[in-house]
Amino acid sequence: MPNLISVSELLGEIELGSFNLGQIHDFPESEWHSRRMAYEEMESWFTGTALEEKQTQGGRVVDKYPIKINPIRGAVYKHAYALFGEVPDDSRPLATPIFVADDKEGSEDTRKAGEQFLNKVWYDNHGRTLMLSNGITSQIYGGAVFKASYVPEQSWRKIPIRLETVHPSNFVGIPMSGDQFRLEQAWIVKSLSPHEAFRAYGMEFPGDELVYYV
Repeated sequence: MPNLISVSELLGEIELGSFNLGQIHDFPESEWHSRRMAYEEMESWFTGTALEEKQTQGGRVVDKYPIKINPIRGAVYKHAYALFGEVPDDSRPLATPIFVADDKEGSEDTRKAGEQFLNKVWYDNHGRTLMLSNGITSQIYGGAVFKASYVPEQSWRKIPIRLETVHPSNFVGIPMSGDQFRLEQAWIVKSLSPHEAFRAYGMEFPGDELVYYV
């Protein structure tokens, strides 16, 4: 369980208008920026904008990729569908959760209850769409991120757990030493315009400069 710290401990004293990501304690800023650059290149190949690149040849500026055929987009979709294989055409999640019970007595009942609970959480959060979306994302960027949040304030939810996707370019995960399958740190950082910040979070900022959600 990670230690919980207050916002003031995390950010310290920051003068208004002088904030930058380097001021956040332990934030891997250089890795965040380098990953964003790599992801932008990957995305440009998927969308085909990379095929618009020009080059100088014989004193003339010509297309570097004159045929402009992009085989990547189709391959991404095919690989994403292959991840899940043949699945029923209904509203259930594409990958069915499997629950492993630790107790010996009544383990079958515990397992079934656990699987029903997990499937209900996925169903309530449109899990089929989330899984397919991240299946495609994983083929473009080399990985995908799911985020689970406890949201008791959303009273319309029967189970107060929200599942959502996080764009890889907004995520930096630091694995534990000696165990790459467990995270020691997980950062979600994205840049927003003041208009986006107000629309999404009700926060008002002066000017037109980008702000950060951390």
